[in-house]
Amino acid sequence: MAKAAASGGRQLTNTDGLAWGGGSDGANFGIGEPALSSLRPCSLDHADYLGRTVVKQFPGHNGEWFKGTVKSWNASIGFHVVYEDGDEEDLDLDDVLKVLAPNAGS
Repeated sequence: MAKAAASGGRQLTNTDGLAWGGGSDGANFGIGEPALSSLRPCSLDHADYLGRTVVKQFPGHNGEWFKGTVKSWNASIGFHVVYEDGDEEDLDLDDVLKVLAPNAGS
């Protein structure tokens, strides 16, 4: 069974140092034995995602990848992402984590 511990009040980790979260706001955590598919590195501090790059494919664009930047966050809409082609969308934490590009050097 994976043991959970608080890490600076920002995330919960198992014994392998991975954090897991549930819910669209990332604030609801399952403690104990989460399903393997629910394990993912994450942070609860929304500011950690501001300025980060996302890459995403959209239906109807022949598999083309679109690059964007997380510009802002607020409680009512979530994260606001602006893409290089000028399109914009709002995403919740789960969706941001799915399209987030790795940090350089990680």
